[in-house]
Amino acid sequence: MFPYLRIWAFAAVVVAASFGAYWWHGKAPAQTAAAATFRTPQEEQSVYVRFDMEAFDAIEAHYWQKVNDADLSQLFQASVTKAAQNQNLSVKITLASSTRDGAAQMLSDAFAGLSTTTQDQIAVQTLQVALYNLAPAGRDNLLSTAAQQQLQNTVNNVNPGNDLYGDLGLQKGASFSDVAQAVQQKTAELQATTSEQGKQELAQVQEASATLSNPTAKNIYDQSGAEASVFTHVLNTHTLYVDISSIAPSTINEFAAAIDSASSSPALTNLIIDLRGNIGGDLTFAQEFLSLFYGQNQYAFDLYQQTNLNVQRTGGVAQSKTLSQFKEIAVLTDSMTQSTAELTASALKHDHLAYTVGTTTRGWGSVEAIIPMQTSIDPTETYALELVEYLTVRYDGLPVEGNGVAPDVDVNTPAWRSQLPNYFSSSYMIDAIESETSKAPLH
Repeated sequence: MFPYLRIWAFAAVVVAASFGAYWWHGKAPAQTAAAATFRTPQEEQSVYVRFDMEAFDAIEAHYWQKVNDADLSQLFQASVTKAAQNQNLSVKITLASSTRDGAAQMLSDAFAGLSTTTQDQIAVQTLQVALYNLAPAGRDNLLSTAAQQQLQNTVNNVNPGNDLYGDLGLQKGASFSDVAQAVQQKTAELQATTSEQGKQELAQVQEASATLSNPTAKNIYDQSGAEASVFTHVLNTHTLYVDISSIAPSTINEFAAAIDSASSSPALTNLIIDLRGNIGGDLTFAQEFLSLFYGQNQYAFDLYQQTNLNVQRTGGVAQSKTLSQFKEIAVLTDSMTQSTAELTASALKHDHLAYTVGTTTRGWGSVEAIIPMQTSIDPTETYALELVEYLTVRYDGLPVEGNGVAPDVDVNTPAWRSQLPNYFSSSYMIDAIESETSKAPLH
């Protein structure tokens, strides 16, 4: 796997820049002492060896690409060497055998004679370097407690620094009518502003309004702190435009509510789903989203892990009766449509439920599992592995990773408008697509 191993120094974790599809392997367990039996004497003698070897085993078991002890022991040798160099240590790192036992002995030798603090630092940095260098590079990480919380907030579309009610001068949980009145009043006060502070306050009011002026989004925000991720408007009386700006556990409820609201407007027979700029998130969204179209427990898509294709089925969301109202569906994509959003676009293409318009998506097809570490090396810190467990597979059997999802109509083609009638018969739909693709997404 690593014939030309070149170790890159780990990078600081930046959640927004390395955002894939996510599955959590349960909640982090209480950090207690490890079991009384260990696979090697070195793990029994050193908690730092045990810490790194726990990750060694997790990679071998869960990583999307099949690896063996020889591959991993050599990766860990290069990684602990880099970690020692980072600490300005002239420790000779020798791997007696490319086996799991050899890796444990090598780590034990590397830690020998070092202070507790230095052993802690090298153990952590060894994993950071090793994980960072797994393919696709930079997707796998060792997450601290703070990084886990940041990632959880990002996946849930929760910004602890935002107070949407406070931005409107209201107490948390204020009524829908109070929100409407506050939005109207503050917008009137700030619309004519020319100061940077005033412009910023107006933007905050508009952001608060996007969530709190929507009954479904307001209820979700009141319960979980998740902000709106679905934004809608009606085009030319026949076309419903739905912008999905991000994917959180609450997104499916927002989308379903937006679709259900169309049932009172039978003239809405076209649907545009805008996934431009959507960087993905909770993988279960794709399964629940497809449930609205297919019903429950139907084929949804495949995931690839260690030479095997794993069939994923639609989730527990009931099939939407309102969706049959839409005779034509378009999905808008661009080069920043990523991860779960790409997989969703691919699945809709699979059975021609929708046609895609835009540009090829980013090609970020990894599914990261969050695996809590059982071994504690620091009573003030709880670690977890962020590990690429699967690659997503698109409609034609190729991985999304590195390929993306090509649109049916590529707007980079000079004559793309003339191609639209090949996929859409409604002139209202064609006009709406042409109009919306020339604008930024609604959010």
